[in-house]
Amino acid sequence: CLCLSTEKHVELIHELWNENYGNGSSSSFSKNATVFLSTEDPLVLDETLRLGRKTTHVNNKNSSVRFIYSPQDVMQNSGKPTGWNPTQGDEILLHSLVALKLQLHATYTVANCCSNFHLMLLDLFRHGCGYDARSSGVSTSQGDETIQQYQQQRQMCLQDRPNRDYNVCCAWTETEE
Repeated sequence: CLCLSTEKHVELIHELWNENYGNGSSSSFSKNATVFLSTEDPLVLDETLRLGRKTTHVNNKNSSVRFIYSPQDVMQNSGKPTGWNPTQGDEILLHSLVALKLQLHATYTVANCCSNFHLMLLDLFRHGCGYDARSSGVSTSQGDETIQQYQQQRQMCLQDRPNRDYNVCCAWTETEE
């Protein structure tokens, strides 16, 4: 089971951008698009570092996407604690909290819902942690239901996207569900 490639992440960003902001110019896209990348896969991180701030071609558009990441995310190289070096526990916890803090600042979160970390992240959003709908013009007078709808538009699973190209395999089922 694999993570999405960096290019697929950029395609997904374009798709979300177009859904939420219309088909604006790639220049307005590049000024505003920042991705908080959290991965335990060193190959995904290496691919992202190679892409860096270089121009990429996605959907026949030129755009530059800024990636923010912690290179220490890959130190465990697995979500399985039994394989970790016991002396690295404090470092792993610290860098996990840094990754969580970054992710909670995102306006949009498209989670791999085959990841326990991503499922926890979505639960935190749903219970009021992280990016706040009220700070974006959604009034509390509009009620909790409106706020929940707003959050559902901004926190979603890859597996729920209409474009099946973004589905990834779940390790525990070895399927895309």
